[in-house]
Amino acid sequence: MTAELPLGPATRDVALVAISLIPLLIFALSQMAANRPLALLSYAVVGVAGVAAPWFGFLALVPMLPFNHTGVFGFGPMVVLLTVIGLSAALHLPRRRADGAFAGDLRPLGLGLGFCVLTAIQLAAAGSLIGMPLPTFAVANFGQVAASILLYVVGVVVLRGRSIWPYVASFAGSAGFIALVAILTFVRPTALQRPIFAWAVSPDATFYRATGVIGNPNYLGLYVALVACFLGAFAVWAWSAGRRGRAVWALLPAAGAGVALLVSFSRAAMLATFVGVLVMTFRRSIRWGIALAVVGVVLAIVAYPIFLDLRLDQTFSGGSGAQQSAQNASDGLRLTMAKAAIAAFADAPLFGHGFSTFQVISPGYSGQYALLGAHNMYLNLAAEQGLAGLLVFAALVAVVLGPLLRARSGIPLAAVGAFAAFLVFGVTGDVLATVQAAGPAWLFAAFGRRILGDRSSEGPETRHTWRLTIRLDRP
Repeated sequence: MTAELPLGPATRDVALVAISLIPLLIFALSQMAANRPLALLSYAVVGVAGVAAPWFGFLALVPMLPFNHTGVFGFGPMVVLLTVIGLSAALHLPRRRADGAFAGDLRPLGLGLGFCVLTAIQLAAAGSLIGMPLPTFAVANFGQVAASILLYVVGVVVLRGRSIWPYVASFAGSAGFIALVAILTFVRPTALQRPIFAWAVSPDATFYRATGVIGNPNYLGLYVALVACFLGAFAVWAWSAGRRGRAVWALLPAAGAGVALLVSFSRAAMLATFVGVLVMTFRRSIRWGIALAVVGVVLAIVAYPIFLDLRLDQTFSGGSGAQQSAQNASDGLRLTMAKAAIAAFADAPLFGHGFSTFQVISPGYSGQYALLGAHNMYLNLAAEQGLAGLLVFAALVAVVLGPLLRARSGIPLAAVGAFAAFLVFGVTGDVLATVQAAGPAWLFAAFGRRILGDRSSEGPETRHTWRLTIRLDRP
C-alpha cells in the first residue's frame, strides 16, 4: 500500500525552518553543558550541510550567527563555515549560470571579496607599518569584517532561485529571542539565570541598559534597529499581499526589537531607526516622507530632553549635575577621537596605518588612554586603510544599494531601510568589525538582491509541491 501526502509551500517552509534550527539547538546545549565537542558537532552539521546543499547550510547558519560570541571558538568558525558554503556554491555557479538560474551583475561579489583581500593585506602589513606587534583582537576584528561581507557575497550566490521566506522566518525566530533576552536584562535580570537564557548572555552584558546576547548596549541598539526596520517593513508588505501569517511572524520580533531599542537607550540607534523608516517612506511617497520628517523633528524637540534625563539616570551615578558633566565629558572624548582619526589619516592618506591599528596608535594623536576607538566607522576606516579602503568600501556600498534603491515596496525596500540605518549608525560607532550588530544589514541586502534577481516575488521554488510518499508492504 502506497500513500502520498502532498507538502505545499507553507508546510515545506515550516519543515525547512524547523530542521535548520537543529544546529543552533545543539550549540545551545553545548554552551549549557560547557561541552566543546558538542559545539564542534553543531559547526560540523552546518559544514556538511553547506557542502551537500549550500542553500541549506546558509539557512542553518543564519540563526546561529549572533550567538557564537559565547562559544569557546569565538566568531572564527562562522568565517570558516561561510567560506565553505561560498566555495561549495561557487563550484555550482558555472552550471547555474549556464542554466540561467544565476545571471546578473557580479560586481558586488568581486568588490566584496576585493575589500576582504585588501583588508587582509593591510592586516598582514600593519605590524611593520606601526613598528610594534598588533594586539590579539586584530585577527578577530578581521574575522568579523569578513563574516559581515561574506554574508552578502555568499547570500547573493546561494539564494538565487530560492524561496526567501524560510531565511526570513529563521532569522526572525532568533531575532525575537535576542530581543526578549535584551528586554529581560533591563526589566528582570534574575530571569536570565535560567539555563534557557543564561547560555546566550554575553559575558560583557550590563544591566543598567539593555544588552543580553550582544554585550554593548549601543551595538545591541543597532542590531534591534536593523531588525525593526527590516521585519517591520516586511510585515507591512506581507499583510498588504494577503500573507497574514507571515506578517504576524515578522511583526512579533519587530515589536520586540522596538521595545529593546527603547531600553537600550542608544541615541544613535534610535536616530538610525528613524532615518531607515524615513528613507523607506520617501521611496513610497514624497509627501508622506516630508510629513514624517516634520513629525520626527517636533518629536525630537519635545521628547529628547525627557529621554536624555532617563538615559543619564541609567548610565551615570550621582546627581543631575554630575550626570550631565559625565555625559559632556564622554561626548568631548568622542570629539577628541574624531580629530585624532583625521590626524592619523593625514599622516598616511593613501593606505592608512594598517587594519586594526588605530586603537594602538590613537594615544599618540589624542594624548589620552581613556578612549581609544574612533567611534566612527568612516574615520576609523580612513585612519587604518586610507583612501584605498575608503574607495573600495564606497564602491561596494554603491553596487549593493544601487539596484535596491529602485524598489518602492517589498523586501528590497525593507533592505534599503535597514542598510540606511547601518550607514547612519556608522557615524557614531565603528560597527564594521561587529558582525553581531552589522551582519544583518548585509544579510538583508542579499535578501533584497535575491528578490530583484527573479521576476516573481518569491522565486521559482514556491511553484513546486513536495510529496511525502509512504509505502507499506505486507510480508
